[in-house]
Amino acid sequence: MAYRHLLLEEHTGAEVFLPLINFMSRPKPSDRPTAAESLQRFQELSKTFPSSLLSQRLRPKAFPESTLVRMIRDLHYRIRDFYWSRQKMAPFSPLA
Repeated sequence: MAYRHLLLEEHTGAEVFLPLINFMSRPKPSDRPTAAESLQRFQELSKTFPSSLLSQRLRPKAFPESTLVRMIRDLHYRIRDFYWSRQKMAPFSPLA
């Protein structure tokens, strides 16, 4: 439940993933889905959203951003995402 609190109570923008968060954060560990089941649920859920919604980042509620700061951070995120999406390998792999 700690992750649920962290995502929903301390960030703006995670509300759209509430069904997935609830699916993945069941109180009893044996009732929780596998990673594959969670990925499948995410893929199903993400099909219902416009790509512009999925490309937004979570923003902390404790430190509200001004419009200018938000725009700069969003632009940085999109540039970084564009760069890494065109690479042939993952940006970082601790097991490699």
